[in-house]
Amino acid sequence: MHPITVPSFIVILFAILTPTSIAQDSESEDIFELSPFSIDAGGYSTKSSLTGTRVQTNLVNTAAAIDVVTSEHLRDLPYNNPTTPVILIKPAVALSLRFAISFYDDMEKIRKETLEDYLIKIQILVESQDGLRFEPGTLEIAQGDRKKSIRKRKSEYTSHAHFTIFADLAEGIAAFETVRNTRKLLEQLKLESEVTKLFDGPVNLVLRNPDQHRPELLSAIFDDLNILKAGLGDTFEVIPSGLNGRVQARPHSDTEVELWIQYDLTIRSVRDFEFEKAKLLLSLNH
Repeated sequence: MHPITVPSFIVILFAILTPTSIAQDSESEDIFELSPFSIDAGGYSTKSSLTGTRVQTNLVNTAAAIDVVTSEHLRDLPYNNPTTPVILIKPAVALSLRFAISFYDDMEKIRKETLEDYLIKIQILVESQDGLRFEPGTLEIAQGDRKKSIRKRKSEYTSHAHFTIFADLAEGIAAFETVRNTRKLLEQLKLESEVTKLFDGPVNLVLRNPDQHRPELLSAIFDDLNILKAGLGDTFEVIPSGLNGRVQARPHSDTEVELWIQYDLTIRSVRDFEFEKAKLLLSLNH
């Protein structure tokens, strides 16, 4: 059966993301991790970098930059694929772009103060632009002050600050252009190139409260089940299960999200059901 496409208007609201593997509250906003370009994904990650700084920099929790993100990349992923015949397609309201900035210094205090100062500068730069919003993330500060020792490498004292930029999806502007323009904006930030590095991270689609589409999705599912039942005739019944599961999502395109509920169904002969019912009544009578 073909997916059911239902257009809708979504009000743009923002909230800091948490991965969406749990059920969503009806009043909350959810940001779905829909990009394959995660630091944990094989093929697009590395453990360290010598680029720019000439100092080996650990990239734990820091993503490598992927400049071209297409719908084909997103849809070819083997995970998170619907196996149900009914889906809804909804427009995303924004993109979330993750970044990390690294800084090295022998002194822990200087590392912390410098990264915090960079985050303030980035926030001011981002929020000066219409349609962009800054959200700070984890601040990873290597503990202790470095003493000159061949056993203590500089990389062990490199610290990271993570942050996210939310960018509205404007009509008529391709998603990759929004990503490119947002990353280009950060080029205005003057970094101490010898000890500082800015890393581009994964790009994700933002959808406000997908659970609000549950009634619409259930209605489409029951319509599909009724068509199946009509095709089977009166001698069979169709029994669905799992319809109370969470609303799941994945990319449909660079700006759209597919929503579905992972449910199962059982087709039973009415005669089998009546036979089991008769056996139960017989056992009760004895």
